[in-house]
Amino acid sequence: MPLQEQLQLLLWGGLSLAVLELEAPATAAPPTGSAASAVATARGGCDGVDVLPLAGLGGPGEEGSTETAAAATAAVMEAWATRRGLAWPGEVLVCSCAGEEAGRLRQQLQLRPALAEEVAGAGAPGGGELLSFPSGEEEEWRGLRLALAHINLQRAATEAAAAGGSPAQHSAPGAQGGAKAIASAEAGLEAVHGAESGAGAARSLGGGGGGGLVVAGYVMKASRERDLAREGLLNLVPQDGLVFAPLAASLPLERQLPFHVLLHKASDELELGPGGAPAFSARMLALADFCRQHPAVSLVDPLEAAAKVINRTELARVCDSLSQLHVEDAPPGAEPAPGADGAGGVHDAPGEEPAGGRTYALRAPRSTTVASFEAEEVAAAVARLGCPAPYIVKPVVACGTPDSHSMALVLWPEALVGLQLPLPAVVQEFVNHDARIYKAYVAGDEVFHTVRPSIPNVPRCRAAAQQLAPNGVLSFDSLKSLPTSLPTSLPASLPTSPPVPPAKRPRDHPAPPPAAVPSQLLLERVAAHLRGALGLSLFGFDVVVASVEEAGGNGPAGASEVDGRRAGGPSAAQGAAVECVVVDVNYFPSYRGAPRAPELFRKAVLGAHAGQQGRQEGRAADRRDDTR
Repeated sequence: MPLQEQLQLLLWGGLSLAVLELEAPATAAPPTGSAASAVATARGGCDGVDVLPLAGLGGPGEEGSTETAAAATAAVMEAWATRRGLAWPGEVLVCSCAGEEAGRLRQQLQLRPALAEEVAGAGAPGGGELLSFPSGEEEEWRGLRLALAHINLQRAATEAAAAGGSPAQHSAPGAQGGAKAIASAEAGLEAVHGAESGAGAARSLGGGGGGGLVVAGYVMKASRERDLAREGLLNLVPQDGLVFAPLAASLPLERQLPFHVLLHKASDELELGPGGAPAFSARMLALADFCRQHPAVSLVDPLEAAAKVINRTELARVCDSLSQLHVEDAPPGAEPAPGADGAGGVHDAPGEEPAGGRTYALRAPRSTTVASFEAEEVAAAVARLGCPAPYIVKPVVACGTPDSHSMALVLWPEALVGLQLPLPAVVQEFVNHDARIYKAYVAGDEVFHTVRPSIPNVPRCRAAAQQLAPNGVLSFDSLKSLPTSLPTSLPASLPTSPPVPPAKRPRDHPAPPPAAVPSQLLLERVAAHLRGALGLSLFGFDVVVASVEEAGGNGPAGASEVDGRRAGGPSAAQGAAVECVVVDVNYFPSYRGAPRAPELFRKAVLGAHAGQQGRQEGRAADRRDDTR
């Protein structure tokens, strides 16, 4: 990963960056070399990096300049630290390379020996240095971020003990202090990495009493790390009693302890097992084995839970139970769900179910699995589905392989024959939904959502469908983008489905009216159901609302009508329910665009950790009881 991207990860992690331009002594040659040029170039490509010129110390044999340069340096550093909400030098650590330039910088900064002892006690690397400046290798940068987490952990323990707490208790939840800056020197160009304290940040990690700073080590692809860091989800400075750090794949996990949570994105690293079914990679299986051997480390989430969403055939079986849910919400005209305006929203606290009002009919799309696209198997699959085209066809492997997001929108049944997609595959009913999809994010007990463009309504009339794709197939990659526009415009004489009153056609109502927007209560009920069925704390699901003309025309009999037996209340008299279809579930989403996502994500990780440790303690207590 280029140096610029490494610096960007530090910025996204809540750190501040500054380059110290150290003036060379008059008797020394100007610093040269690729490292200096690389740091300078990387700084220019990152917004928010400060430049701090420092007067240099005298060269060998020169006298009288050391105290003057040190005083000037202290003034510059203190002013910068104050602007960034930091305390100099207490919240600044030095990261430097070996050599004459590094020695001059350490002398000029006049670092406190006590700080060096704290860092050494935390296991930070570097012979005599507080931290070693990475030479450019990816693993060294990961080690730097992990060392920062260990430093914060050690400082938390020290300050907790000084405040009267146990040294083993690192900080109270909510504490946000700690090691806030790292200075690095390389060929005359020095980088200082510090953390902004934020409004109201606590200066002490002790926090008085129980609770500890939790280190969440994570293992995931670099691209996923960037996505999450960009959203502010991987804070490198303690927030709400939690700090994140990457774990190096090249080192045994035992050598990277202490960490308390092992966070993974195992669904990104899948292999094909027997019969083309997805299986976790050896690296992910090793993580689970490590946590079994170290029960004090929580695996978030357990692989057996994540396994239920990586196989679309198995996921369909889980989602079939959604039809058991019955949800009534506030009457039309009541305040819309958060995010109903398309901006997304967050529900702060579960509310009670309102009496009467809108009724929602929930279900999953009908689907079946095929091992080939030969004519005989296609005919049997269409018969099992029992619903008309169009269909969405997807590989059984839901993620983590190059072809897992290769999909096709098939406009009539015969077009399934000879389809070119990875096998085995899932053939799924496509529900027209007015080109709007609701992406719900679940972080522990919290549920929030955004609204995104989706696939436009697809015609059921064969002549109209042929205008879109003469061969009846529209292929796309769902990872890159859903096809939010269709290839051609339909002639005005061809309706998109069997005739309906003109006032209810999608072109007159391109988006559901406010009353048809999924309510917060509905999303919470779906999330609770899936949370229980899957055993996950970090997941997302996609919901569509069947278009006005679609309801009752493509789903199972009775899906759009709620009679008195099912509604069990006054709302049954209102007739048709809003038909909501959960079309996908995924593990550990990016939470892109979701407000308050960092805060709620931290809460979910801490909650999952506490829950797992509580269950561990309960099992241990049961074993003790059994031995008495």
